Amino acid sequence: MRKHICLALLLALCLLLALPVFAAADSRFNKSDADLVLPSGLTEIEEEAFEGISAESVYLQEGVLTIGARAFADCGSLLKIRIPKSVTQIADDAFEGCPLTLKIYGVNDSEAKRFAKRVGISFANENGENTLPEIPLY
Repeated sequence: MRKHICLALLLALCLLLALPVFAAADSRFNKSDADLVLPSGLTEIEEEAFEGISAESVYLQEGVLTIGARAFADCGSLLKIRIPKSVTQIADDAFEGCPLTLKIYGVNDSEAKRFAKRVGISFANENGENTLPEIPLY
């Protein structure tokens, strides 16, 4: 447990220091402090990793495989999240306590769409196209 907390804190610190580098450039995910674009190379969002953050939008890049329990729970400002097709497992309580207006962006025939239907979260199909460009790491 201590290892998970340390890793989550380290990831959060790295993201805070590099946040301007990950600024989004899409109309649905406007560039602002309220956007969180996670870096490529990330394969797992651990349980409670981003619980309670104030971001309005989150963009996960291809390569993420799992979203753990309460990973984005109690994020009262979260309105939209892009979940890539690479995600194969999402904990049922990953977005517990988020606004009822939360919308998941993803592709048909994906775990994101199945998850949204299972837990009653709004889903928007991207027709196989990313809504955001791949964000390079500098």
